[in-house]
Amino acid sequence: MSENQINYIVKKLRLLFFTFIALSVIVVITGESWWRFQGFLEDSHLAEFILQMIFTLLTLGIVYGGLRMFSLKAIEKKIYHSNISCYFKLSIIRICTMGGIMLLDTLLYYAFMWAGFGYLAIILLISMFLVWPSTARVEQECRQEEKQN
Repeated sequence: MSENQINYIVKKLRLLFFTFIALSVIVVITGESWWRFQGFLEDSHLAEFILQMIFTLLTLGIVYGGLRMFSLKAIEKKIYHSNISCYFKLSIIRICTMGGIMLLDTLLYYAFMWAGFGYLAIILLISMFLVWPSTARVEQECRQEEKQN
């Protein structure tokens, strides 16, 4: 694993990371300035309840899974025995699931105007910074198996 590969991976992951944050900020700006967008599903109480349950469980599961993903033995072995592209793919999955659910929570906040969706989006935003793609993180998560042997 060369330094150029690590820098390439970190740059691509950071771009993806900031893309989801920028999309969420665009949704917030649009939701706060365009009054017709706010609360357009506010009268759908059954849909709101079902989506509250689904997204609360989904958010909690994705936060836990995203933070613990690379500490699972099966994933550690897969990364150790394959090249760095496996780590890159799994990191993309982690950022896309966390960022995608954050974006959906933000959209649902403005659709239903229920503060819980906003809180879920904030939880995911904070959690995304706990998986910030850095050079040290890539080296640590790719070489965890070597430290154990």
